[in-house]
Amino acid sequence: MQPMDSEAIMDHRHTDRNSSFPQSPSSGARNRDGDRYQHSHSRGHRDRYTAPSSSSYPPPTNATLSLRLPVPRPSDPAPPGPAPSVQQPTEIAHFSYDADGQFHADRSSLRYWSPPPSSLLPCERVSDPRELAVPLSAAPATATRAMRDEDKRFLDLNSGFDQYDPNAGPGIEPLDNLLRGLVDHGVWSAQRGGAEGVSIVTWRGIVTKLLVAPYNDRDGWELGMVKHKSTVFIHEHFTPDRLAQEADTQRDPRRARMAYWGYRFEHLCVLATPPTSLSPAELKQAHDHRTSSPLNPQVQYCSVVKTKIGNHRVILGAEVDCCLPPRPSNAQSISANAPSQPLHYLELKTHRLGSGGVFGWRSKLLRIWAQSFLAGIPTIMIGFRDDNGIVRAVREYKTLELPRGVRGLDAAQGGWDPNVCIRFAADAIDKIVGLVRGGEEGVEWMARYVPKDRVVEVFRKTVREETSNSGKDKVWENGRLGGVVPEWFKRGEEFEQRPR
Repeated sequence: MQPMDSEAIMDHRHTDRNSSFPQSPSSGARNRDGDRYQHSHSRGHRDRYTAPSSSSYPPPTNATLSLRLPVPRPSDPAPPGPAPSVQQPTEIAHFSYDADGQFHADRSSLRYWSPPPSSLLPCERVSDPRELAVPLSAAPATATRAMRDEDKRFLDLNSGFDQYDPNAGPGIEPLDNLLRGLVDHGVWSAQRGGAEGVSIVTWRGIVTKLLVAPYNDRDGWELGMVKHKSTVFIHEHFTPDRLAQEADTQRDPRRARMAYWGYRFEHLCVLATPPTSLSPAELKQAHDHRTSSPLNPQVQYCSVVKTKIGNHRVILGAEVDCCLPPRPSNAQSISANAPSQPLHYLELKTHRLGSGGVFGWRSKLLRIWAQSFLAGIPTIMIGFRDDNGIVRAVREYKTLELPRGVRGLDAAQGGWDPNVCIRFAADAIDKIVGLVRGGEEGVEWMARYVPKDRVVEVFRKTVREETSNSGKDKVWENGRLGGVVPEWFKRGEEFEQRPR
């Protein structure tokens, strides 16, 4: 997941006006697995958007409302018994995008954590619940001195902004490359009838939306779904609200710059080569090179994991920022695409340095926890920057410790309970999977969240005949099964590289 600054909103969206449901873009647009489209609650922007009511979104044409799923309030009494279990995610595949955005079923774009020297950028581990509950209010003493220009270049998140084209970055992506990763790694086989026992295949960000829904009273979303070989495939739709929010962001130069800061923080803290395999002179040269080189948002690495939420096995694709460097003896094995042990992935974020914004910080912790928890990412590195975009310190957090920072706090104080999140997500997955599996193969479904009404609505699209590349078929639309699954995947054929 590309880092998003706490005050920034960044997304890229398109619509297909000829479809009764909002559609995903062509395979050329990149998905950062759906996470970046959730807004952070920053000072000055919190009330900018009005949550849509169901009257703002009339029922889609050629569709029937099949399910209304109320989203519980955090203050509602918990149902009896423990929350459903969530299985530890296990990596089953991976893939990369190169500098031109081309897919590779390997680890060629995996990056390694290698921040500037600690003398320039202090880094500390945080585990005390009292410190977890609030953001870093002031830079450590070692970082409060006036910085020399030589030092600042390692920490200035503004560098390269004049060369950055936000439209070259990722947007919402259909499932094509996630599915290609499953096929290339032998996880999905048409000859074997798919992936045995898997209820859902989707991006990590989609399930994140379900996890945080009980604490989301502001941001609506829409999803497209289809059943294929008893598995439900889910991708994200574009909505008018998202387009309006993007236009608003593009009109605000300050927010565009803060969005860039999140990307630049990652760029300045990772290397393409394990630093443990470099000599001191080579490491210095690599650090110097990245400070002067522009970032390329096309370069991405994705991990694919299998987990179980309640009663259902789920496959999730998740963008990963970087991993901890391996020991020197293991560096070559990672480069060769076959690490000798599970990689220790990291999530990278930035946040404003200061004593204010405690509510926004705790809300941000919820999303960070949900994203990292679902993908099995154990560690988060947060760069705390000043108002000029200079990083003054980094703090290390453990994913499983984040809930301790808000334990005992109510929602009005920014508190959240992971059990509330898991209960709702497991219940929603159970009901949606049951509904879609009970329908016909390839029928298009749409789920949408209406925050003001606190309800998830699921619509079934009326079946009609479409003409696909292979002739007439009831369930094809725009060359996709139910508008979601690409034709080559449904046919069990090899992926054909298409122009981007």
